[in-house]
Amino acid sequence: MALRLSSTYNTTIVIDGEVIPIKIARLNPQQAIDFNRDFARMGRANDSAKAPVPEGELGDARQAREQRAEEDERSAKTFVVEAISQYVAIEPGHIVEDDSPESITKGADLVRLFGARDAMLSELLMIIFMENKLDAEQKANWRTRLAPFVPTPVAVADRMMAIAKVTDTDTVVDLGCGSGRLCIAAAQRGATAIGYDIDADRIAEANEAARAAGVTDRCTFIQQDALTADLRSATVVSLYLLAGANAKLRPVLLSQLPAGARVVSHAFAMGGNWIADVSELVPLGEGEQLDHTGQRWVYLYSVDRWRKAHQG
Repeated sequence: MALRLSSTYNTTIVIDGEVIPIKIARLNPQQAIDFNRDFARMGRANDSAKAPVPEGELGDARQAREQRAEEDERSAKTFVVEAISQYVAIEPGHIVEDDSPESITKGADLVRLFGARDAMLSELLMIIFMENKLDAEQKANWRTRLAPFVPTPVAVADRMMAIAKVTDTDTVVDLGCGSGRLCIAAAQRGATAIGYDIDADRIAEANEAARAAGVTDRCTFIQQDALTADLRSATVVSLYLLAGANAKLRPVLLSQLPAGARVVSHAFAMGGNWIADVSELVPLGEGEQLDHTGQRWVYLYSVDRWRKAHQG
């Protein structure tokens, strides 16, 4: 039986620079349990596949590991296709194939057209997860936000600052700062930290967290749309946003950031022609858990490099 797609769960995804309105199915409890279980399993499999080869691994052990990796990859691809095909629909008129007068309206067609774009498919899975996790108030505000609120694990926040080589000479601006974890990690390295978030509750949480960490003298939190933030004084910009939001920010970063600035992003790459100078899979600290297993990659970019490429 086909799922009913509720019009109250509208959101968007960016494809080739165009904002595409989509609808996400509202899963019943059992569907949500099954989806979250398979989503977490896929994340663990991806982490395992990208882990370094164990030293001294014997032939039989290597063969078994490679076989498991192939099976996990097949399983992950099946999960991606089935989930997007079942739970995603596209509003008519936004994608039309050249050889057909009909609009693409099904998730299965989206996979067929864009199946080689792993980042886009990953974002669709994340949107399915978030649309079925967030409460009603958060869902009502979804379209005005760059990303839902999911805290960055402490170990990941610390590593992001280390990879960006943040010191007491830096001004770190966190776009979509949430409860302030990235700003606090920067301030603990002596940097001046400024966080922007559109949600007043998140700003209140961030100020309280900074007080608890003893870094209020180095942290400032501003309730404001991150797309309108003033980045001219930033030497580092930190992000934990969806891929579509990163795409919206690319021209802002290129136009505003000063020479020598860096961008460090958790989980989602900047996309476009931006290739990370550093990409690293960061392990979680003891006892830490992510709401969405498998999203622990950190990407570092030199803005000078991509400003030059853009101008060229």
